[in-house]
Amino acid sequence: FKDLCDEISKVGMVPSGAVKFVLDALIDTLNINLNKGISVQLGDFGQFRPGISSESQETEAAVDSDTIRRVKIVFTPGYKFKDMLKKASIQKLVTGSEIVDNGNTPTPPNPDGGDDGGDEEAPDPTV
Repeated sequence: FKDLCDEISKVGMVPSGAVKFVLDALIDTLNINLNKGISVQLGDFGQFRPGISSESQETEAAVDSDTIRRVKIVFTPGYKFKDMLKKASIQKLVTGSEIVDNGNTPTPPNPDGGDDGGDEEAPDPTV
């Protein structure tokens, strides 16, 4: 949360304390409205709404608080957020100990300096 506040502060050029205050107020306001059963639309970011999971019942009369399994918050992303998710890419991060040296790939240097910490063999990533 602190890192997020710091990043927003840098991008928005707003003091970090002010960002934290606003985000805390947003969380409190979301809580108040969701507890009232009200959905909250956050512009192009998306919508938060209360939801429940419950057991199916044969008749309306059989439905009561005991049939509720879980209360939850449902988030539906807005169109700009959906566009960002469509454009997101996923890449596998390969660390130095996971690189298989086939003779053509140089082994990256140890960021701590010196040797790799001992005579132990690196684990085989294909296992």
